[in-house]
Amino acid sequence: YPTIDPTALCASQSFTGKGVFITGASRGIGRATAIVFAKAGASVAIAARSSHLLDEAREEILKQVPTANVEKYIVDVRRTKSVQEAVDKAVKTFGRLNVVIANAGFVTPFAGTMDEDDTSSWWNTHEVNVFGTYNTLRASAKYLRETNGYFIALTSIAAQWRIPGGSAYGVSKHAINRLIEFIAQGTYRGATC
Repeated sequence: YPTIDPTALCASQSFTGKGVFITGASRGIGRATAIVFAKAGASVAIAARSSHLLDEAREEILKQVPTANVEKYIVDVRRTKSVQEAVDKAVKTFGRLNVVIANAGFVTPFAGTMDEDDTSSWWNTHEVNVFGTYNTLRASAKYLRETNGYFIALTSIAAQWRIPGGSAYGVSKHAINRLIEFIAQGTYRGATC
């Protein structure tokens, strides 16, 4: 897919001098995204709850890009203050924020029917996925306005699925889609989902 192939961005170092903040960056999509931005020259802030997984992610990034500027932040996206402090520190360190990626996510184990769901786990899915995305935007919007930057929220085709036992994840991802629509209308122009 040439249109989305990051090779040209990496080769041209097109993100040199730019700051990128990624939640859920200790593994999976978040970690892989951090590596690509580091290869493209960006200063990268990786954020997640697990210190040791963040250490592993940072080591992997530096192994692939020894000159990368990578900062790690232990963040619980469910906590407004936790996200705000990390974003503020990243901006202080990098001097700017050009891209913020709300990638942190949680999947509730599927139950047979909704009356069999674990209610605290169901709600935690929404706190991480929806409130975490909101907190990440709230903490970063003023900085992104300054750089005409981009806020990217990861969602899923699961927002459109009706899978028995999968209501927590599907509903939370659907809510993120709608949240991004509101963000794009009222907060600033750079909201992408």
